[in-house]
Amino acid sequence: MKENDDYYRTQFRIPADIYGEIKDLADENDRSINGQLVYLLRVALGQVPVPVPEDRMKTLIREVVREELGRSE
Repeated sequence: MKENDDYYRTQFRIPADIYGEIKDLADENDRSINGQLVYLLRVALGQVPVPVPEDRMKTLIREVVREELGRSE
């Protein structure tokens, strides 16, 4: 992470169930809870791309290919 001078310190309250989900995600992604919160905020703000699951990506590719093949006929 960046130097502490580059960060604004704040406190806020969140429901315990949401905290639990964020903590689980942080553990799964080898991030601190703060790091996971920053990542989720960046995703929400459109600053980082949202990862697409492989099965969803395959479905999207098939749809595009079918659409393009339909246009060429």
